[in-house]
Amino acid sequence: MFLKIHKGVNNLLGTLFLMFFLFGGSAVCSAQTLDQAREMIKAGDYPAAKAAFEVLIQKYPKRADVNKWYGEALFETGEYALSRKYLEFAAKSRIQGAYLYLGKLNQREYRFDEAIANLEKYQTFLKKDPDALAAVDILIEQCELGSKALNRIEKVQIIDSMIVNKNNFFEYYKLSQETGHFIDYKTLAAADPEQFTVVFESQRGDRRVYAKKNSENGYDLYTSNKLHGEAWSEPIPFPDNINTAANENFPFVLTDGLTVYYASDMNPTLGGYDLYITRYDTSNESYFTPERLPMPFNSPFNDYLMAIDEGNNVGWFATDRFQPEDKVIVYLFIPNLGEKEYYRDLTPKEAISLARIDSIRGTWPEDAAYDQLLYSIYNEEQKVTKERGDFVFVINDNIVYLFMDDFESTQARELYAEARQASKMLTNTQTELENLRQEWNRGNSNVQNKIRAKILQLEGKTNELELLIPQLEMKSRNTEILYLRNK
Repeated sequence: MFLKIHKGVNNLLGTLFLMFFLFGGSAVCSAQTLDQAREMIKAGDYPAAKAAFEVLIQKYPKRADVNKWYGEALFETGEYALSRKYLEFAAKSRIQGAYLYLGKLNQREYRFDEAIANLEKYQTFLKKDPDALAAVDILIEQCELGSKALNRIEKVQIIDSMIVNKNNFFEYYKLSQETGHFIDYKTLAAADPEQFTVVFESQRGDRRVYAKKNSENGYDLYTSNKLHGEAWSEPIPFPDNINTAANENFPFVLTDGLTVYYASDMNPTLGGYDLYITRYDTSNESYFTPERLPMPFNSPFNDYLMAIDEGNNVGWFATDRFQPEDKVIVYLFIPNLGEKEYYRDLTPKEAISLARIDSIRGTWPEDAAYDQLLYSIYNEEQKVTKERGDFVFVINDNIVYLFMDDFESTQARELYAEARQASKMLTNTQTELENLRQEWNRGNSNVQNKIRAKILQLEGKTNELELLIPQLEMKSRNTEILYLRNK
């Protein structure tokens, strides 16, 4: 009897406590949550702040300050398109921070003139803060530079792209032996493996160029030359017209040994690292004044490591535009090694789309076909056999097939044909998925809601194909081996 009463009392107390928590204590709890969320913003913990304000915006949809904080958190976590709605709502109530973030948002969306208007509006609130005014002046200067850059977009064919991890993106630059190669930079600095970034070694193996930390903990460019045996010379810094007070990083040298590409975040910048080119002047034994590369190579984001393989007439560059913090997108393109050509008579919308590389196919001429070129670049074995066969399929240590007619088992041939067809489907699916992801990053909530299901469908299809292809290849291989044994 006591046990039953005890349980009943506990249940009653639990119910009363829950009712108090949900109704009587809700105001206190919400106030604490709002204070905590604001502290997350101040501390720069934007992922946590975004999660908190996702709840709070439902409770306070008309509070301009909550809209501003939520918009800021969305912006800082890379959800640029979604942040606009909340920042614009806050700006209507003259919440000063909203103008700053609208300026940053428009800058990243290549709407530079709108960004300048937002930032100048923000400056009207900062009359007594010279440091803040100076910081906004830098942003305005970047936007002015971006506005000019939109009028000079180089016409270039972008033929492929891939989203990869930021910490090893240069491994996806498939340079030919005649061009040189990137090496594991950590082996060059055993005492401090973080002091180097990317190290490029010339095709003859007699010169290295790289960035390493300087005394101010920034990065400068250096070169080293091969001495006798395995020894290398002490690092030789590049001259002051290249190594500035800012960071210089990610160098690459053409096979002429004179032309250097690199990245720098020196002001004025479009935003973060910009890509530059310079050449060694043999008559004066110095480097010419570096030139900033045009759009689409540069952007309001960080742009890294331009490298060109003149033998195959292809180039790579990497950028973190519209990417998560730990990812970059690597673009493969056909460089204009001779005279450069620039787009003319573009509408503002067309200019922005080409500068942002909204569509890879939009940069192609009619009837363009790059499949063979892509195969020859990404598959080293294809380079050796591209004139001898259609593909490379290893059966065992002694047997390699190059043509479909090489199969003796009809079933094995059919299985491998399915695998090849699945590979083509995977390539097409990945391209479509990448385009939709870029559309998601640029679009508003309505656009994102429309394409959400399609993205999830393509992600599922990609996973299925990535599992299916090796299974089909394995079945084909085993079927052929069994047939050969029993023949």
